[in-house]
Amino acid sequence: MSRQFAVRHQCPSCGSTSIRRSSRRESDRYGLHVMRSPYRCRDCGNRFWAVSSRTWAVLAGVVLLLAAALASNSILQMVDALGAASDNAERIDTATSLKSE
Repeated sequence: MSRQFAVRHQCPSCGSTSIRRSSRRESDRYGLHVMRSPYRCRDCGNRFWAVSSRTWAVLAGVVLLLAAALASNSILQMVDALGAASDNAERIDTATSLKSE
């Protein structure tokens, strides 16, 4: 990921931006920190949890997929509606031509 778009975290203890990803501990594996990652401050050593840029990227992908699915569903509904309107117009034309005969 480009540094230009990277999420910049800050230590909640000392306010430093000199942080690094921390490794997960065995006690961290029980789902208490869903969609968050551990970080450690290089200045004060404080360990904290924050939403990582990887999580934001995954969420953005999910939102785009949902938007595409909704858009395609809307397009299919419009095509179905146009087809139904066309069928109704043909029935009216047929009924009109039968009456005139």
